Formats: sequence, C-alpha cells, structure tokens
Amino acid sequence: MNNVSHVKAAAPFHFLNFLTRNSDTAGQEELNRLACAVEQSEIQVLENEAGDTRIFFRRLDWDSDYFGINVYRVDFLQSALDLAKAVNEYRQILSELIEKIRSLGPKFHVFAELPCEALGPIQGLTSTGWRMVETRLTYYNDRVRNYEFSNRFKVRRGLESDIANIRSVAANSRNVFDRFHADFYFSEEVADQYLATFAENSIRGFADITLVPASDEKPPNAFLTASYIPD
Repeated sequence: MNNVSHVKAAAPFHFLNFLTRNSDTAGQEELNRLACAVEQSEIQVLENEAGDTRIFFRRLDWDSDYFGINVYRVDFLQSALDLAKAVNEYRQILSELIEKIRSLGPKFHVFAELPCEALGPIQGLTSTGWRMVETRLTYYNDRVRNYEFSNRFKVRRGLESDIANIRSVAANSRNVFDRFHADFYFSEEVADQYLATFAENSIRGFADITLVPASDEKPPNAFLTASYIPD
C-alpha cells in the first residue's frame, strides 16, 4: 500500500469527511493529525514485526478518572496489506493491545469509533471478539440558513442554576441506543449518571453552548448542547 492508499484509507476517519469535496484532502489531514499526536505523545502506536500494519490508540484520562478504570480508544488502524492479510494482522495486534492494557489492571474498557467504509478494521475487531454497541448516521443540510421556520420557540442559555434539574432530565431521559446504555459493560445506573455529568459539564463550559426551553418559568425539561468546529 503506497501513501496514496494510506490517504484513501484514512479519509473516512476524518471527522469532517462528509463535508469534504476532495477525500484526499481529508485523508492527508487525518494522517497529519495522527502523526502530530504521536509526536506529542498523545497517541501510542502498536505495529507488527514487519512494520506494515499498525494501530493508533490513546488513554482517555478524564474517562479513566471518572469510571475509576483504564479507558482507551483506538483511533485508527492502518495496513499496507490486502484485506485478508490486513485483517489477520489487525487481530494479532489487537490481542497484543488488550494484553498490554490488561497488564495495567484487571478492569478496563477499550472502544473504537469506525466509519462503515473501514472494512479491514471492522473485520479485524469483530473477529477478535469486540462487539458493536452503537451506530450513527450523519445528516448534513447545507441549506438550513435559508429555511423559513413557520414557528419558532423561545430558548435561552443553560445556567448553573439549571444544573440540578438538567442532571435529572439527562439521567431520566434514557436512550437505550446510546453508546453507554447499549454497552452492557456499564450498568444502566452508571450510564444514567454519566449522561447527567455530561449535561452538567456542558453547562459549565464543556460545550460551546447549552440551550434550554424558555417558554415559561418552570424548570427546563430538555436541553441541547453544541460544540463549534473551528475547521
């Protein structure tokens, strides 16, 4: 696999790939991002003996502290081999990764976020015993600014005085399909409290903006968080 093929394989992993007219640009940006993260020791790399297949992964410090276990995320799987051989190498490196993390403590959680186009990585993970817990669909509408709303509803920014109520809303409005509730590694109670903490942190600055209904004086029974992407 030459550099052009690596770029093609990396393109679907770019978080703005659906906006990009030229997938080569997204792929090269993703490879550059990974290289920079490795250089800054934000991401670790495991590779096979031949050096033609590797896995990029990182420890998530905030998640690890919150759950009290080691939490890791696999960011990218790269191989210069054809599909069948790549899958076999992925399986071996993934097994090595799990053993490496297991040596740090008996309890841990490792996950990966993969685009549906990544056939090799998906097959490598599923054949190694990983399970799928959530799927997502991205929908992009570039004409939303020209849309004429027939009815608008009042909203306001979420305030710290809303936190107790918003925590309750987040914990009790259970979505059984989200990554934490769909993964039986986490109990429903742990998943509920995680989302409550997410909502609280969003108001405290984790998100760029948190909106709540402002239709009356009652405590808000819903919220929306948003983060802006500078790119």
